Amino acid sequence: MFKKKKPMMMTRKNGLYLRHVEGKGRGLFCTEDIQADDIIEVTPCMIFNDSAEDHVAETVLSDYVFKVKNLSTSLKAWEKIGDGEKISMLAMGAASYCNHAVDPAASVEQVEEKNTLYAVLTALRDIPKDSEITIHYGRAWMLVHRMLERQ
Repeated sequence: MFKKKKPMMMTRKNGLYLRHVEGKGRGLFCTEDIQADDIIEVTPCMIFNDSAEDHVAETVLSDYVFKVKNLSTSLKAWEKIGDGEKISMLAMGAASYCNHAVDPAASVEQVEEKNTLYAVLTALRDIPKDSEITIHYGRAWMLVHRMLERQ
């Protein structure tokens, strides 16, 4: 007998909150300790093709969009994304408020299921309560950020 796989569940750790971080804007924190490998959040993502990203780049959302590594042929078709197009995503949950850190407390993995892309925010190490939950934005972001600081 064929067993249907349990669908991806959107979840969020209890106690998450936003707080202003000097020089960074809002950051993500939790009122409870988080253990290494805990899933902090699973949230769906909005996907942008090249032309949509051009429009997003002219808005405040450009600071919250990340490149998509891989996307299945079926999800590309579902989202009307052509071969060779660059693809970006916007996590629709608290993960979007994670600030950058060279030594991050968490990571975001892109997981695809049933024509939906999810961002899975997972603790890389123990995170004490009321500590900022950070991620690493990637080398490309670092290079652009450094160039902008020099201007």
